[in-house]
Amino acid sequence: MLCYWHPALSFLAPLAQKTFDYITLARDEFVPLSKPDANGAPVFRLPNTEKSRVPLISYGSASVLRPMVDDLLSTHAGAAKTLLVSQNALSSSVKALILEGFGLGWLPARFCIAELESGTLVPAGDGRYATDIEIRLYRRRDNDKPMLQPFWDRLGDGADVNRQTDSAANTNTARH
Repeated sequence: MLCYWHPALSFLAPLAQKTFDYITLARDEFVPLSKPDANGAPVFRLPNTEKSRVPLISYGSASVLRPMVDDLLSTHAGAAKTLLVSQNALSSSVKALILEGFGLGWLPARFCIAELESGTLVPAGDGRYATDIEIRLYRRRDNDKPMLQPFWDRLGDGADVNRQTDSAANTNTARH
């Protein structure tokens, strides 16, 4: 299974069992973004010191990214006053609404490199409002398909290969 990983994604906890290995294929940052104003500053930003709430473009309950937004907002509850204006299952929908200026939202930085470089999207908060995420590939350790191990080994060259050694093993790393 290929997916994002972050500590707030508790539904992935069953993959932390001894029966699964994973490869961290890439690391990314989940960042708050806004459309810029005429001067290049974010139209919507965090922290918002105003009494009004910042419009939030978020993810629906079925989205893998929703728990990360919820975690960030709860961590900064006093400084991140938001008003949910839209929920979407897909990052592409969130990005489109942010680009149109409907509010701020969080996106994986790799997903909007072109927009960040061109200035059509800008950071809507400092590093306190961003979080690190990983792109992981999981497999069952007991999968004995003949083509899997060579494929896994090739993917693991130069990547972080992790073997789960106990139920809290999301940070244990062992090359195999």
